[in-house]
Amino acid sequence: MRLNDNARIWVERVADTFPILFVDDFYADPTAVRDFALSLPFDGMAALYPGRHAFLNDMPGLDEDRRAEVTESCYYVAELLTLAGSPPVDGALLRTDFSLITTPGRLLLAGQKHPHIDPTPILAVLYLN
Repeated sequence: MRLNDNARIWVERVADTFPILFVDDFYADPTAVRDFALSLPFDGMAALYPGRHAFLNDMPGLDEDRRAEVTESCYYVAELLTLAGSPPVDGALLRTDFSLITTPGRLLLAGQKHPHIDPTPILAVLYLN
């Protein structure tokens, strides 16, 4: 899960919304990250999310190298948020997971398929597929 030293980073704001931080090419080898993600054990549903999660920060059995990569990613995101104008963020407080949407679209609840705001101060989405 090595980070890409040549990632493209920018911030956009639409009207009076919160700023959105974009990072293109976050990982040096996204295919390796995807393979790693798919090798993990995923739990059942959490809250209203229509799928399964693999929570990385406290995952039992995660080797030390992978745990260090997760920590590095969290601190990197915290640094980017601060540079983008956020109040200082402590990377140690960031939690991360891989998630799989497993619920067919026709079975999604209204709040899962329509634009909405999640009750979290920071949300990141990394598309690996």
